[in-house]
Amino acid sequence: MKKLTLFPIIALAIGILVSCNSAPDMEAMKVKQAAMVDSLVSVGISTKREELKAKCEETVQLAIKAQFDSLTVAATTVGKGTGKTNQNQLLSPLQTRQ
Repeated sequence: MKKLTLFPIIALAIGILVSCNSAPDMEAMKVKQAAMVDSLVSVGISTKREELKAKCEETVQLAIKAQFDSLTVAATTVGKGTGKTNQNQLLSPLQTRQ
């Protein structure tokens, strides 16, 4: 009689051990999860890259506009002179007037 009651207990224990020991399924699940994480990361990185690229482009355009504006102001300021050129202005800083 004891053998009959031990049989279902042993069968249940073996069934639990077999169901918990699913290593091939775990490996497949790990590969699937890694692929999903990689795709999510690449989407996130590409989105962030596009945002930073747009921000950089905007910054460059603002710098170009500021440089252009300063050159335009400088050109109009120089153009408003008396028309006479000072001899010292034509000489380079290394040359001295003799």
